[in-house]
Amino acid sequence: MLPFHGEMAKKLQLKWLIFGLLFIGFLIFAFLSGLIPALRTQNRKQTKWFWPVFILAIYFTGFFIANHYVNKRLSVYYRMGHFALAVLCRAENNRLYLKHGIEMRPGYNGLYVTFEIIKEELV
Repeated sequence: MLPFHGEMAKKLQLKWLIFGLLFIGFLIFAFLSGLIPALRTQNRKQTKWFWPVFILAIYFTGFFIANHYVNKRLSVYYRMGHFALAVLCRAENNRLYLKHGIEMRPGYNGLYVTFEIIKEELV
């Protein structure tokens, strides 16, 4: 799991739980949709293909909707974290780091912090 805790971690756990349940449901329905028509049409040559395709379409639609919703909600939390880290970095740069020739910047989506030496003669 990811090294952070809180609201984003809960959302990620919910995302993987939803995906796991969707996948298990898909496997069960795919198995049953292949087994039931096969048992009903043992003596006939023609099989029914509508229900397996319908269940597959429902699965992919549900997967896309769940993925889109969770990623949209997570991006809001990432942006909030990035903004808070940017404010903190700016305050610390003005207070301490720029005087010593070092600049602190937030990383991608606020997941890490980078330090850059801007004046080597001060270090």
